[in-house]
Amino acid sequence: MRKAALFVVCFMVVFAVVVHAEDARNVQSMTGTVIGVDPDGKGISVEGKLDGKAWVVAATVTPETRISLKGKKDASLSDIKEGDKVNLKWTKTENDLYATSIAEH
Repeated sequence: MRKAALFVVCFMVVFAVVVHAEDARNVQSMTGTVIGVDPDGKGISVEGKLDGKAWVVAATVTPETRISLKGKKDASLSDIKEGDKVNLKWTKTENDLYATSIAEH
């Protein structure tokens, strides 16, 4: 019984590590200028360059998104304005982009 329980625990740990590593591979980032913020709809659009090409990235902001602004301890999406320079990190799912972090640049 102990061996079976140990096997299950080991399997769960390995599965969690694999899932985390897969998420880390899917994270992309871009530094650019904020061209749109929708605090009510929880979205942000940033224009910048990715792999040398001009891009506009529109991402959904979730409660898990880390927002860091200089001089602001508890920053939120409503503190970000059009024209701000930020570094946006996001993950891509099948249908959407989700911001993992937004940091003032």
